[in-house]
Amino acid sequence: MPKRTDRFEKLYDQVTNALENHAASLKAPQGDWLKDLVRVFKLQFKEWPGNNLQIKVYLNALEADKLPIVVSLAGHVYLHVAYDLPRAIAASMARDRHGLEGTNTSSIFDASVMTPSRTISRQVYIDVGPSFAQVLEDEEAVKLATNGWLTKKFLGWVTQYAPGLSAVRVMANWVIALRSVAWIYAEILADANPKERADIIHGLTNRLYGTLEDALTKKWIFGIPYLSPPTLFAWVLLMGATLFYTWTAMSLALLLLLAQFFFAYWKAFRLVDILGREIFLNMVEPLSAKEVYPRRR
Repeated sequence: MPKRTDRFEKLYDQVTNALENHAASLKAPQGDWLKDLVRVFKLQFKEWPGNNLQIKVYLNALEADKLPIVVSLAGHVYLHVAYDLPRAIAASMARDRHGLEGTNTSSIFDASVMTPSRTISRQVYIDVGPSFAQVLEDEEAVKLATNGWLTKKFLGWVTQYAPGLSAVRVMANWVIALRSVAWIYAEILADANPKERADIIHGLTNRLYGTLEDALTKKWIFGIPYLSPPTLFAWVLLMGATLFYTWTAMSLALLLLLAQFFFAYWKAFRLVDILGREIFLNMVEPLSAKEVYPRRR
């Protein structure tokens, strides 16, 4: 398991608790089905990267030292929602008829738990959406998304008082959007034959990695990469100002360092947004083009 997934695992434990609490409030079979599904969701994450080369490459890309922690966390969250959820839900729907190509979930569901009708299951799935957003925006999520006292305080303040500029709020919004598309993919996978399922999953993993690669190489104005903040330049100015030791020089250097801090945060915020949007669009596009729907049989 890649090193940086430890933050996602801690966040996921909170999501799991929230979903299990919601499941406990439901009557059977909905509550039992949701609880069993949540358990399988986590098993899928624990198997990363499995034998899927594209997922392994995707996860390795999120380990880069220059990558802001909040971007790595968002990448893991998006992967789980876009890749694990459709396969697990589809297996839940189809487990009485067949297993699913590209996933081993059909054999690990609790055989004693009855899967509700798709209409009821879909409603249960939709109803737990707000739980995701709440967990992804709380204080603990902010702590997991950053390092250092100052950045934690800053992100916490932004999330509370300027949510439109919060990286964790943007991540939560894209998770809600991706969850909706994940359900559509799950129904398609459940109705597809083995070859179609394999092709759909293969296409999905290819698009996920391609989207991540495009997002991480995104250019800012004047061709400046999002992942190359001029930190060294600001520190050189600060050291030079210290040598001159004038209030004007010191003030200017500190102002530049502060600007660098905000600039680095803004670029991380943009990457979280770009990655979520591009994954969403790359999942929706094949649906709009009707490329992933099973043939009528």
